[in-house]
Amino acid sequence: MTDNENPNVFFSRIKEDKYLLVCFQFQSESRKIDDYCSVVAKLTATADYLLNKIVICITNKVKELKDAGGALGDVDVESISAKFYSNDCPVSADCLCMDLPFWVGDEMHLRIGSVRYNIVLNGPCVDEIILPRVIIVGFPISPFTFKTSYTNVGDCEFLWYRKKQGDFELIGNGYSYTPTTEDVGCILKLICIPGNGDVKGPKVETVSKKCVKEGPKKFPFEDRHIFTQTGAAPGRLKEQHGITLAHELQINPRLRNLWTLMKPEVEKIPRFLKAATSLQIAVLVSLEEEDNCVIIANTHLRSWPEPDYFRALQASVALAYLQSVVGDISKKMPEKKIATILCGDFNSTPDSCVYELMVNQSIAENHPCWSEEENKDIKGINLSHNFNFGSAYGTPDFTNYTHDFIGCLDYIFHQKDALQILQIVPLPHEEEVKEHEAIPSVVFPSDHLALIADICWI
Repeated sequence: MTDNENPNVFFSRIKEDKYLLVCFQFQSESRKIDDYCSVVAKLTATADYLLNKIVICITNKVKELKDAGGALGDVDVESISAKFYSNDCPVSADCLCMDLPFWVGDEMHLRIGSVRYNIVLNGPCVDEIILPRVIIVGFPISPFTFKTSYTNVGDCEFLWYRKKQGDFELIGNGYSYTPTTEDVGCILKLICIPGNGDVKGPKVETVSKKCVKEGPKKFPFEDRHIFTQTGAAPGRLKEQHGITLAHELQINPRLRNLWTLMKPEVEKIPRFLKAATSLQIAVLVSLEEEDNCVIIANTHLRSWPEPDYFRALQASVALAYLQSVVGDISKKMPEKKIATILCGDFNSTPDSCVYELMVNQSIAENHPCWSEEENKDIKGINLSHNFNFGSAYGTPDFTNYTHDFIGCLDYIFHQKDALQILQIVPLPHEEEVKEHEAIPSVVFPSDHLALIADICWI
């Protein structure tokens, strides 16, 4: 099925050595066929099963080309056949993939029709490659998904093409490409040729689903940059912590009282103890004002459909751990003045019990959040903390603006008795955010808006 003499077919063991990946370039210049074929089978499958998958893959490729009006010459789809040979003798159809002779060094090849394919074991292959859904002039792009076996980005060759009318034309090479105004209205194609030393694997191509678009003339975040021309004064990153809230709650002796309080209720919520929600903390000491120490923490609480009380429990664990860090720093550096900031995506609106806990320092066991219908098995718990927090941005109308939800979910909580807000970088106007219906969009890379504040000591 190919005009080239003895092309290669690549066999690779993948997925914890349980599967066999077979890939090769199926090509014929006279019939204008040049396409990548790959199949996967369990190592416990028979050779006959694997060969049938190869034949089906080729047949589908040929039919696709025929349906698209391609020139197939005298290709007879019904007569496509594949067979393994070892020392020029046919391999039994019942032989398992894990027992094929090439694993023990025997001379073996694959024949597709009359063409012989040399077998290369664990050769470089591209398992999956996909381009981004949206491509805009001036913004570098690279594969959105890129999965390989027995190769890496540095050993691969990348070729970029564009097509507006007629055939694809080569426009660049390398892992990334920055579209130009000449690409507007064009479809892009990326060809990857994987390598491993001197061995080159079968080339794989992917085509963009949409044409390249002209970029916006102005980006809202550029206006916000006016407020961030000057960096913060030099400082030094003293300690850092990273924990998973649910795990730390159960194993940290410093949180034993909180665990005792929560345990009877959270054990009714298995997903709470399995949640991977984390907390990161950095302890900073100013080089200019060495008597001052700032502890900055960041988290991202669970989103819907979890109820508010779920996030209140998570926030309480974060606050308790943060309090233990403040206590440790106070003992290590008793001369320091310590202030705390806790920020992040709390997935909680200003009318939630989470926001109430953060700014009012407590929620009681009779709070309405405990008695919501979905919480009928949960008993109320008194949750509290000692931080005198305020919200740097207050409660803006939105920090999240999607098709399904518009509201304030993100906060910078600062210790009001030690820190004051010099300025905040204004949020974009709603007209800017909804210009492209919602975010993320071509001008906003996230569905959340960045909160930026200048904070100083009182």
